[in-house]
Amino acid sequence: MAATLTLGIATGVLLVRSAHLRAARGVAFVPNRAVLDSANNWVVSCAADFIPRRPMYAPLVWRLFEPGARGQTMGRSVIGEWVPGDTIFIDREYRTTVWLYAHELLHRALHGPPAGWPPHPWAPFAFPCMLMEFQNEGGIMGPPGTPKEQRP
Repeated sequence: MAATLTLGIATGVLLVRSAHLRAARGVAFVPNRAVLDSANNWVVSCAADFIPRRPMYAPLVWRLFEPGARGQTMGRSVIGEWVPGDTIFIDREYRTTVWLYAHELLHRALHGPPAGWPPHPWAPFAFPCMLMEFQNEGGIMGPPGTPKEQRP
């Protein structure tokens, strides 16, 4: 009976782990074209000195994941992630959030930070692009969704 219980627990743990891995991988989706165009324009207009001017969202694999499924960083749930190999993950609750798409497109355009740099170099992520979460999610740049032209 103990062996059956242990096997049952191990099977349950395996099923939970498998479900978590599926949730973290997300599901393929096609983002709204207007959101992508806005995000692309945001990045090329603010980071022209850092990247070439061209659409940066093709070819990309877009994956939508459930909130919290990709873990945490700095005590907050991951809401987006660029993975080398041209996959971008977007939290389902942020699927129409232009600044997040722009943030991930900037990661892709830069091909990650230079060696020895932090994952979000202050230039261009914070300034001039203003693509950090604290600048867009009710922080210093106004409530979520505040258009760039209406920010302080």
